[in-house]
Formats: sequence, C-alpha cells, structure tokens
Amino acid sequence: MDSHNETGIYGTIIPYRGKSPTIGDHVFVAPGAVVIGDVHLADGASVWFNSVIRADHEPIHIGLNSNIQDGCVLHIDHGSPVEIGNNVTVGHLAIVHGATIGDGSLIGMNSTILDGSVVGKRCVVGANALVTEGSHFDCETLILGVPARARGKVKRSMLDYMKKNASGYTKLSAEFKKELEA
Repeated sequence: MDSHNETGIYGTIIPYRGKSPTIGDHVFVAPGAVVIGDVHLADGASVWFNSVIRADHEPIHIGLNSNIQDGCVLHIDHGSPVEIGNNVTVGHLAIVHGATIGDGSLIGMNSTILDGSVVGKRCVVGANALVTEGSHFDCETLILGVPARARGKVKRSMLDYMKKNASGYTKLSAEFKKELEA
C-alpha cells in the first residue's frame, strides 16, 4: 500500500505476521522504499529511495533522526534483531543484518555489518568494510577493511562531520517531503 500525503510516507509499508511498522513523527519514507513487519521508525528518521527494511522474525528499531540512505538493506536473523541508535547515518547500499549500531555512528557506503555484531557509539565503519559475524567495537572506533578491524580512534573533526551529516539528512528529508507534497 502506497501512501501519498502529508505523513511523509511515500514508500511501501507492509504488515507481516500481524505486525505493522510503527512510525514516529516527521518520518520520511521515500518512494521505492519498502518497510515490512515489526519495524519501529523513531521521530525524524528517514528511509531513502529503494531501501528495504524487513523485520519478519525479530524487530528492527531505527532511532531518532537516523537516516537509512538509498539502496540499503536492513534485515534480521533468528535471535538477532537490528538496533540502529539515534543520529546514525547508514550510507548508500550498506547492509545491516542482525546487528546493533550505536548512537551517532556512520556506516560507510557499501559496507556490510553481519549478525550479532555491535558497533559502539560514534564509530565510523569505512566504505566497503565487512564487519564479520559477532564482532564488537568500542565507542569512537575507526573500523576499516575486509574483514573489518579497529584502526584507531575517530578524530574530533570526523565526529563533528558525523553530527552535521545526520542533522543534514533530517533537514533534507523535510525538503523532500515538501517537494513531494507540492
């Protein structure tokens, strides 16, 4: 079912096994995005074009003002829900599968975060990184490579950029909603 109104929901919202996505205030779900099942989108979250968020056996929670950029896939595994903290950026074409991402983190484009992994608060997972199953990273860690490894601490300048990026996507989603409503 597509919704085209002031709600900011332009993508497809699908209930599954009696559970419908719950959607907070000022949420943007772009045309072409699909949100399925036990998904919780907190206030200000945005799901961009052609992303798929499918919670069929475990829940998926996306925190306040977090953005799931174009072409992302978020999915669970039995016993491994997905938790995306507040003010998180999940970059274009990234996959988060049964993992936890801490507040303020940035998940780089085309990276993959696998089952049972925990990425701490304000971490950076570099583009194309592969965070293998069950990996755990402390707060403010720079995570790079295939397989991904801790490569030091995130610099202050990057932390500032990550904050701006997350709030920038919140503003951008409001602009898109306004354009689509026109």
